[in-house]
Amino acid sequence: MEEEILSGVGKKTRIGFQKGAISEKELLKIYTHNKREADKIHLFGMKYNDLRNLYRESHNPILKSRIEKLFTEKDEKDRKSCDQNKTSLQKLKELEENALGIGLKRVLHIIRKINISPSDKNFLILSTLIEAEYANLCAKRNKKKTRQCYDRKSYLLEKAAYFAKNSDWKYGYNNSTWKNASYIIFFYLPDGEQLSWHTKDFTIYQRFPYLDVEWDGKICSTMSKLLSYLESTYSHLLQNSVAA
Repeated sequence: MEEEILSGVGKKTRIGFQKGAISEKELLKIYTHNKREADKIHLFGMKYNDLRNLYRESHNPILKSRIEKLFTEKDEKDRKSCDQNKTSLQKLKELEENALGIGLKRVLHIIRKINISPSDKNFLILSTLIEAEYANLCAKRNKKKTRQCYDRKSYLLEKAAYFAKNSDWKYGYNNSTWKNASYIIFFYLPDGEQLSWHTKDFTIYQRFPYLDVEWDGKICSTMSKLLSYLESTYSHLLQNSVAA
């Protein structure tokens, strides 16, 4: 008998089969029942506490095995996320001191003051995404305002998506995320550079189109990409503002 089937039934059933007290037909019947029951339960997007409660209450070895796998994946994602957050905070510190030679807070002050035509969607999207990423980075530093910062990030990403409608900007979402988040939001700068943010918002499909792309693997690079494009495209506006 295949190991997959033996591990897909309870201990008593398995031992009973091995002792000859349960027939192969009855064993397969129990395994098929367990698999069908497990297949009906969608684990994607379930909260950790809900998964833990389901694991405790279930007697289905197939379902419990799938939940155990999710727990293992979550632990690995948590480790990677923690490492990335440390890198993000170091990056934020460096940007606040040196971004574009004037520091990130000064850059933010300038783009908020620039008087540009509402018809320039390019700048509207770009400046909104810079604000969104700043909120994202600040959420990792200020634990007391984490929720507030993430809410602001979500609001600004939705605002950027609204501006990006009927524009040349490519944007959308999918679920190819390696962190403990359900979805990943993508924007592509006009120069082709990819930007990404994670989200747990299950209603994201209502505001973003599905985008079948893969993450470019560039860790903690979103703000640097945004500022690089800002400098290359709007250097004249930055220079005028600094001079003023």
